[in-house]
Amino acid sequence: MGAWQRRAQHMVGSVAELPQPVGAVEYAGVFRETAEHNIYLFDQEMARIGVRYFAEFRGRRYRTTRFTIFVPTEQVGAVAAIAARLFRV
Repeated sequence: MGAWQRRAQHMVGSVAELPQPVGAVEYAGVFRETAEHNIYLFDQEMARIGVRYFAEFRGRRYRTTRFTIFVPTEQVGAVAAIAARLFRV
């Protein structure tokens, strides 16, 4: 388990644990912050609204972390709005 995964306390263990079908949301987080910090911010928001999710770390690009977040399709809109709100340059 990576350091960023330890900060995602509310994340499920795999996509298979999510209600099907699932959709994907891209999440970049805060510019120049670590993957651990960015997933923690996202995880707290998911806990607040009660959405189960699974995240895949895609690496860093231009000093920004990249994640793909999988959620039930009916939650994609709400999760995309949160991801957009948390993205700060």
